[in-house]
Amino acid sequence: MREARAVSLLDGGRVREEFRRVGIKRQVDLAAEVGVRPEEISRALNGEPISPDLIFRIAITIALKAPVR
Repeated sequence: MREARAVSLLDGGRVREEFRRVGIKRQVDLAAEVGVRPEEISRALNGEPISPDLIFRIAITIALKAPVR
């Protein structure tokens, strides 16, 4: 029996805007920061379903790089 997997979608445009705002210039750089393959970031930014864990990891990476206000 196969296990159900939770999937989520990102607003790719918003994520691109945010990672550029914190100084990450390329998807491959975001992938390195998050610790995943660049293909996974590409899928996420193109609106394909991804795991909630990957969304969390992307959000934490961006949050930790954001300047303190």
